[in-house]
Amino acid sequence: MAAWQTADTITAHVRVGGMAFHMPGRSPLDMTGVASTGEPRTVIHGFGGPGRVGAFTPGRVSIDEQGTTVADRSDPRAHLRSLKSQVVWDDLDVLYFCGYALWGYLNQPFMLTRPDIELREVGERRLEATFPDEMPVHSRKQVFAFEESGRLAHLEYTADVFGPWARCVHWCFDDEDFGGLRYPTRRRVVPRLAGRALRGPTIVSIAMDGIAAS
Repeated sequence: MAAWQTADTITAHVRVGGMAFHMPGRSPLDMTGVASTGEPRTVIHGFGGPGRVGAFTPGRVSIDEQGTTVADRSDPRAHLRSLKSQVVWDDLDVLYFCGYALWGYLNQPFMLTRPDIELREVGERRLEATFPDEMPVHSRKQVFAFEESGRLAHLEYTADVFGPWARCVHWCFDDEDFGGLRYPTRRRVVPRLAGRALRGPTIVSIAMDGIAAS
């Protein structure tokens, strides 16, 4: 906790794949994300190719190429609710999803100490978190399940940006220590049906390395 509290940003090299990134308008990503430890803000280097930089905040996303803004959008979450985005995502849709997701993943589980997040126990080593409306997350309510050691084992949520049907279990694996901070270096998201995780398909897969706080 002390290492996270003294950091301004967390950086990670990230590779993202899975079924959600093999659909129209989406493709696997290899990028470096820099997430703030304070308010939601993520900068993604190599977003969509070398020399491209994506910037995320809840109210705006933008893509720069060689120092010039080539695309931007205000209120990006609202755009994801449009009929078009239910079929095909453009680069700014993907950037919004990656930006808020990386911000959350690189701050888990430390962000659960924030005073604006309500927590309650819903089982042995299980916490239900209720996030404030203005915080960009998968869904307002999420369940964090921990092992006896305190390691984050998995999350349960609905990925609202995909739709109310996107009920997921998000598994965390292969924890490593990075300068006093422990992170899962592999993540796998699968469907959840009747409260149970299915074996597949893999909706999103995530691999991280080179994690560093600064």
